[in-house]
Amino acid sequence: MKKTIQSEILQNTPLTDDIFSMVLDAPHVATHAVPGQFVMAYLDRGEMILPRPISICRTDGDTLTLVYQAVGAGTRYLAGLPPGYALRVTGPLGNGFALPGASGCAVKNTGRYAVVGGGIGTPPLLMLAEALRSRGADVDAFLGFREAPILQVEFEQLGTRTHIAVGAKPTVVDLFATAQTAYDTVFACGPKGMLRALALVCEGRCPLQVSMEERMACGVGTCVGCVTPTQDGCRTVCCQGPVFDATKVDWGVGA
Repeated sequence: MKKTIQSEILQNTPLTDDIFSMVLDAPHVATHAVPGQFVMAYLDRGEMILPRPISICRTDGDTLTLVYQAVGAGTRYLAGLPPGYALRVTGPLGNGFALPGASGCAVKNTGRYAVVGGGIGTPPLLMLAEALRSRGADVDAFLGFREAPILQVEFEQLGTRTHIAVGAKPTVVDLFATAQTAYDTVFACGPKGMLRALALVCEGRCPLQVSMEERMACGVGTCVGCVTPTQDGCRTVCCQGPVFDATKVDWGVGA
């Protein structure tokens, strides 16, 4: 259901020194997006040909919120765009998290779940937590950051039990590992090293769905530049992911 549209920027505000929250008027994407999907944002500048992949943080009616980190020339350019600017985006893209009610999904409406986010991998988990809470599920959020936390208040407002790790130790995986809770499913997004460590903790304990982070040039599977190794062969993160069953990922390759 992906579509390329011109979306008006309604807000583009800093959350920290280098992390920004952008709200777009994007009815098509907002209506069809599910937790875990992303958009490709086009900069429409000659020297910045490739679009930038940005995960969907949340939707509200016709609006779409993207939380992104300004780390390179492209995302720094995005950070400077003013309200009223028409930003071209394609979305929603990718396969999202398996939610209660989905065909063939073992995730129950009522149950206890955990979301585990690392840094800029945290934003897509907010939409997921919101969807789980709306289905009556209990949700624990474990969020890890190098410096200032983001979205902590938003997670707490959903009624999640929110645990924050800042700095090198304890890591967010350390926090999760000490939780004496039997979760029906754990959902995670963050750096591959974090996801690999979490997969070891969850092995034999609870199901784990992971949203993989890879460099994407096209977002539609054409360039095959974002492949990740799995037990079923290499899979493109943009089309066959970004969400995978953690037991299917080959964590020993490129980790």
